[in-house]
Amino acid sequence: MAYRATLKDVAAAAGVSVTTVSLVLNNRPARVSDEKRKAIADAAKKLNYVPNQSARSLVTKQSQLVALIVPDIENLFFAALAKCVEDECAAQGYSLIVANSDDSRAAEHELLQRLPARGVDGVMLIPARESCVGSAVEQLCEDVALVPCPVVLIDRLTQCG
Repeated sequence: MAYRATLKDVAAAAGVSVTTVSLVLNNRPARVSDEKRKAIADAAKKLNYVPNQSARSLVTKQSQLVALIVPDIENLFFAALAKCVEDECAAQGYSLIVANSDDSRAAEHELLQRLPARGVDGVMLIPARESCVGSAVEQLCEDVALVPCPVVLIDRLTQCG
């Protein structure tokens, strides 16, 4: 496995502090000469530096991840929908996690707990059929209310208020 360059590596190669590298690479205001900016950019390119999204998420409190929960990923409609959602997420700088609930209320409940724990910025949910009838609607609404990020219910009609 190839070594992954860090800000510290770029700073050492450019002869500046880690803070200076961070400010320059994140286009933040800093009193840095054009010469040093070029040295930082050249060092980052030479080392194949790629920002660590996990580390960035700790600072920004945003993961740039969105979850899509579908009832049946083998269903061509849901597969096509996932592709369209992924394309739009990518266009907006987000990555998509697609999860399959197997049209099961229990699996859906578990996914609504597990995915936000992974730090997703939002969840799109196509509820399981059984979540849309009777007392299961109340359970679904309770689950959605406990999710600490925005949740959008799509495709199937439910009444969460």
